[in-house]
Amino acid sequence: MKRSAIIILCVSALLALSGCGRGRVIPMNKFAEIYADLCVADQWINQHPDMRSQADTTQFYEAVFRKHGYRFADYQRSMDYYLDYPEKYVRIVQRADAILLEGRDKAQDKLDRQSLQQQNASPVLNGN
Repeated sequence: MKRSAIIILCVSALLALSGCGRGRVIPMNKFAEIYADLCVADQWINQHPDMRSQADTTQFYEAVFRKHGYRFADYQRSMDYYLDYPEKYVRIVQRADAILLEGRDKAQDKLDRQSLQQQNASPVLNGN
């Protein structure tokens, strides 16, 4: 009897521990931020083909997950979860798109300001 109780306890503990490795579901807003960062990371890899062979994408993406306080297992679990709820997944993708567009607009504004500053500093354009 004692032996069966110990076996049941050990099996229960193993099942509980294996469940911990499955990851957790990332909240929708945070998942959208991660998704946007993954898109930026993908774009960087595509624009730097010479670095593509050196970049292990799993490690590359793992840095994105760590930045947000999650792991790849969390991302995988979240994808599994949200794909079961297409309306939630669509909202995540739409939010990620909005984040990317906001980032693009901010970057464009910064480039425009820098360009304007360079034009104003140019002696040829200032008539000096």
